[in-house]
Amino acid sequence: MIAPRAKFLGNADFLVIVMFCLILVRVDGAWQAREGVTRLAETGEGSVSRQLTYLAIFAGCFGVYLHRFGPMTLHRLLPFPLILLCLWAGLSLMWSDVPQIALRRYGLTLVILMSLFSVCAFMPVDRVLRNLRHAILCLAGLSLATVVLLPELGVTQVSDIEAHNAGDWRGVFFHKNNAGAVFGVGLILAVHNLWTCGKPRRLLAWVWVLLLGGLLLMTGSKTSQAVSLACGIILLMLLWASRYRNGIGVIGTLAIFAGGVILGATLLYFGHSQDAPILSPDSFTGRGLIWAELMRMSEAGRLFGFGYGSVFEVGLESPLIQYFYNSDYLLRLPHAHNAYLELLITLGAVGLILAIWALILAPFATWAGLSHDARGTTHLCLSLMMFGWAHGILESGLFDRDRTAWIIFLIAYGVLWTMGKTRQIS
Repeated sequence: MIAPRAKFLGNADFLVIVMFCLILVRVDGAWQAREGVTRLAETGEGSVSRQLTYLAIFAGCFGVYLHRFGPMTLHRLLPFPLILLCLWAGLSLMWSDVPQIALRRYGLTLVILMSLFSVCAFMPVDRVLRNLRHAILCLAGLSLATVVLLPELGVTQVSDIEAHNAGDWRGVFFHKNNAGAVFGVGLILAVHNLWTCGKPRRLLAWVWVLLLGGLLLMTGSKTSQAVSLACGIILLMLLWASRYRNGIGVIGTLAIFAGGVILGATLLYFGHSQDAPILSPDSFTGRGLIWAELMRMSEAGRLFGFGYGSVFEVGLESPLIQYFYNSDYLLRLPHAHNAYLELLITLGAVGLILAIWALILAPFATWAGLSHDARGTTHLCLSLMMFGWAHGILESGLFDRDRTAWIIFLIAYGVLWTMGKTRQIS
């Protein structure tokens, strides 16, 4: 006779895979209407089907959590620093120029956050990561089929808004950068699977690595390519160091990553004048110009920011108008192309400090406080969080609704947080 818990988890695996697929393609995927931000009045609010789907996912996940653990455990569902960040973001809506738009975006961010942490709480963590890998493999297969059978949908066309990306693969995703981020994460998961699987499954594991690596290459998403390669190498170094009980190797690996981040942040900070090479209009495919202008804008809302979700794609009330009224290019920006700069602009210095605590320092402390199992689950989660941290240097995504880097970060942190509460893998 099958135990009730085992039967529940067997049924839940399929549902969680479907849920991950829907969130990673942002529900509509490649079938979403291809309309860029061509007018300042556009607000990019997304589709009704997307919003209703996320609400249904939240009702299911949160309902299962309450059924299993009860409402008295809600204070343990989320880490305290993350709760503080959410409270500050909610408070910032009070001085937003577009409170209705900002409230919808804030609500969507909370819905996604609560849903994913609920899943990590009621499902064994090894199954959460396995289901994530299976979901990405499903999306990889569907994307490959879409490129072959429906190339006008699966490949960026010259007639699209961003014609310069023509030829890049996007598969079942709306944009090639979405596809690149998902396949990049999938490559990290496949590398971990290759390291931990037995010899009978080694050939299949290599097939998954080559498939995801090839798809990542065809997306043309340079940020995801570089970040996933770096995080994959760091993961292998951590796994190697753990296998041979080499604590110096673990410390050295983390020191390399931290040094790279500090060096990059230092270069960005001291080179934020517009005439500096790193922030010239040509650097990072135009991001240099964007960052230089937004850095100057951030000085006006240095302490408290302009309000969560209240700057980009909010229509005629956007504070961008006040600073860049003569720049059509900057007025059509969908985001800051840097997660930390966007947090500074929207939540101010207070919010950025809280974000660094909640999204970097606290998760790292959680990882450091765990015993690292032979399968390297904790190291895998750390490398996935590193993907989110590093990806945020060139793209927005952290603490932002259903963006891929944020989704992956939440799953990885949710797993570590659950492991920290139970101190074991189920």
